[in-house]
Amino acid sequence: MQHGTSGASAYGYGVLGRILGPVFHRYSEGYRFGRLACDLVEKHGFISYEARINVLMGGVALWTQPITTAIDFMRAPFASRPRQGILLTLATACGKRSQAFSSGMIRSTRYGASRRGSLDFVRRARFRDVADIIVSQQRFIATMQGRAATFSTFSDEQFDEATFEAQLTGDRMP
Repeated sequence: MQHGTSGASAYGYGVLGRILGPVFHRYSEGYRFGRLACDLVEKHGFISYEARINVLMGGVALWTQPITTAIDFMRAPFASRPRQGILLTLATACGKRSQAFSSGMIRSTRYGASRRGSLDFVRRARFRDVADIIVSQQRFIATMQGRAATFSTFSDEQFDEATFEAQLTGDRMP
């Protein structure tokens, strides 16, 4: 702060905000640091950090804001994609957006939006681990909606839980 600000420092404030909540249970302060990061990006035009900070802010907003606010932050990187082209950030946003859907929006319309947008994107980008996370979240939603064979399994006519779990090998994401 004594020597000025940059996109990296704005990102640092966002990361600090992300850590404050789950580690120190200071959720409101975490949100405020996330807002600071967003404000710095907007004020100084740190466009190359905009998508990353929006993804961070989506996770932070889940703690203190309506879930729709978090989802709006997670959608924002897709609007800026042509300017930035940060594929990993977008894949992360897909995973977090899907998580937000499963956290509080277990409605069939939200499930469909999550499935079509996020999963298709990360599969095309070949982010297999993120795709598996999204599939797991979608199967949870399907189970909560009563669309699985029983409440204790994710399996139904179109999905076999055992086959899915068998491909989650140790050489993949822990």
